[in-house]
Amino acid sequence: STHCISSAASDVYKRQMCMLVEGPCIYDGDSMVAIHTGMHITEKDFNHVVDLLINAMNEQDVSHSLQNDILSRMAPLRDEIIKM
Repeated sequence: STHCISSAASDVYKRQMCMLVEGPCIYDGDSMVAIHTGMHITEKDFNHVVDLLINAMNEQDVSHSLQNDILSRMAPLRDEIIKM
């Protein structure tokens, strides 16, 4: 399935990612489950977003060790996002 991302959703994603990597951002929005319930995100959709993130990190010359750290922090969120 295809999911469009609005600029507001993009801002939420940036704040969530910033907080996930212990940046200075504060995210006080809805939970991952609340946000993704009803979106019917598949494993393929989730993996596509991970691929896009990896490509973006590569384009910004983020080290592979830091990429692995970021991805390992995202992994536990998978079950809160897929097929909600």
